Amino acid sequence: MADYMNEIAWRENIEWSNIWWEKANDVKLNRIALLGDSVTRAFRGKLNRRLEGRYVVDICASSSQITDSLLWKEYKFFFECNEWKYSKIFLHTGGQHGHGRQCCLDKEYCELFRKSYRAMVNSVYKYCSDISIISYTPTVEKDNLEELNDIRNRKLVARNEIVSDIAEEFSIPYIDIWNPLLIGGI
Repeated sequence: MADYMNEIAWRENIEWSNIWWEKANDVKLNRIALLGDSVTRAFRGKLNRRLEGRYVVDICASSSQITDSLLWKEYKFFFECNEWKYSKIFLHTGGQHGHGRQCCLDKEYCELFRKSYRAMVNSVYKYCSDISIISYTPTVEKDNLEELNDIRNRKLVARNEIVSDIAEEFSIPYIDIWNPLLIGGI
């Protein structure tokens, strides 16, 4: 296998993690966990407000890629260092990293991504059996937010196909937010 397994070499110059436990002093609340990246972090607050009174929404967001053991350690910490139980987990992880260096258009990396994502779903099942996968979101050009970035989006479409297949394989819901964002305009 190529150098994909050298996970440190594939990390960004700055790796970050963002963990947020809403209403942390109340262990009786119904909780939802979002696992993902900066995009996930951006919609956590909105989802929390929409579900107010029914659920609180916690998050573990990271820049680490799904093939990196660092991400797995972050998720383990998120779930095991608290006393809360989750009613639902939404996976939105794996789309944020490696657009320029690797993608699912590369057959070898595609298989590594698929294997890692399957393992991630199995790992998360230990913490909650009600899991859904959220598709990735389209990317726009850095200098023109109204123009789609076709190169990055081809890579994300390939990843969306993989995670959609895995959702079907595990018989878990797949929430497509890609197409509604395209139809509604970015």
